[in-house]
Amino acid sequence: MSEIAKQFKPLYDNVILEPIRETRRGEIEIPIAAQQQTLTKALVIAVGDGKYDVENQRFLKMTLKPGDVVFINSYLGMKLKIDARTEYIVQKEEEIRVRMSASEQN
Repeated sequence: MSEIAKQFKPLYDNVILEPIRETRRGEIEIPIAAQQQTLTKALVIAVGDGKYDVENQRFLKMTLKPGDVVFINSYLGMKLKIDARTEYIVQKEEEIRVRMSASEQN
């Protein structure tokens, strides 16, 4: 379990994500803020208990789990800034666009 997952627990159907910045040797990393209309690859760090179903008085199970790799529109989430270098994104599970298959994550 990551340190951030020990410190913070998302509420309801929120997810804490860590953007994955991939660079290849000799390439320039483009900041997420400058990447318009593209999906950002992210690692799921922590998930909440799920969306609350008022009618049945229970939480609906989350689809995602910590360790999943997903693609998100980073403009939809809220930024969680821990320090000058560490930034996470808090987003509702329903706003996450794509989850990589388990075989592709390794």
